[in-house]
Amino acid sequence: MVINSDPVGFLMEAYLSTALEECYKGKNGQTIDELTHRVFFTSRDNQHQTPNVPSNNNMLNDKKFVYELPNKNKRTAAQLAATHQGYWDEFVRTSSSDAQIKHSFSYEFNNPMIEKLQLDAFYDKNPAVKNDKGGYEYEEWMAYLMHTIWLTESNTLSRWFEWYLTIRTYTTLKPTNTKKASVYPVEIKVPVCDDCIMTVTHSG
Repeated sequence: MVINSDPVGFLMEAYLSTALEECYKGKNGQTIDELTHRVFFTSRDNQHQTPNVPSNNNMLNDKKFVYELPNKNKRTAAQLAATHQGYWDEFVRTSSSDAQIKHSFSYEFNNPMIEKLQLDAFYDKNPAVKNDKGGYEYEEWMAYLMHTIWLTESNTLSRWFEWYLTIRTYTTLKPTNTKKASVYPVEIKVPVCDDCIMTVTHSG
């Protein structure tokens, strides 16, 4: 699994090394031909209980428990135009080094999506405020993601995956005790080259 984050949002990729035999692997290593995927934010940790079971209190039509994310390529016009964005996708890895990877999924959402879930009281509006060892203050809260896979023909749950994410938002930055830094430009001379392209790399 790979998770990337930046000031705009989050991208998570999951790789499965086990083929999904019950759906005949689909075409080109994809599962979309025999399976239906549904991906959700969940409001709490499902603790690996079978989803959509009334006694487990984790029904997938319960808006207090789930917020469904659409497939990247099947978003409506309203979803495409929204400020808050969250979606999933399935893709094929073609590199020879990826021979053991049978299926790949990505999950992407931006900061406005997280803010929407907080404003909607799906997630805590007032997360815990903490300080790290360097004296930096941050808010910390949990997000939960569930990917369910269904046999299309029978609409039967085949399997599901669960993740939880610990998200920290730094609210204040305190100065450190390091001295002020100075940067001085240095000219790097290279041979004249009238008819070629040259790349100069330096570090320092």
